[in-house]
Amino acid sequence: MSSEQRQKQAKERREERAKYIEQQTQVQATKKAQWLEKEDRARRLRDSQLEERRKRLEQQRLKTEKRRSVLEEKQRQKLEKNKVRDRMVLWSAIRTSDH
Repeated sequence: MSSEQRQKQAKERREERAKYIEQQTQVQATKKAQWLEKEDRARRLRDSQLEERRKRLEQQRLKTEKRRSVLEEKQRQKLEKNKVRDRMVLWSAIRTSDH
């Protein structure tokens, strides 16, 4: 084989290798972009789930707080009613003992 042919073949091999490396680089870049997109979707989903959980917990907290407040108000009213009743019983007993 002549020197020219060997040089031509060497040049073709270098070009093929460069083309192969470029293709591999593009494949790797595509895979990396796909991986990054997948990670981004996963992060957005996780953030969305956390936000939904935070909202549910806040709603539950408000519901519990409202329930507690209602119960406290009922208890306060009951105590006030009992206080009034006790005063009436006491007043009645005082009036009865005076006669």
